[in-house]
Amino acid sequence: MFKYFECSSKTGENVEQFFEFLTRSILKVESYS
Repeated sequence: MFKYFECSSKTGENVEQFFEFLTRSILKVESYS
């Protein structure tokens, strides 16, 4: 499960969406443990 994100720390573009996706993915994996 790999997803490509284009984001920019300079402009902040898509940074929040990336961290939300990352957090949800981690929580989903943790719930399987």
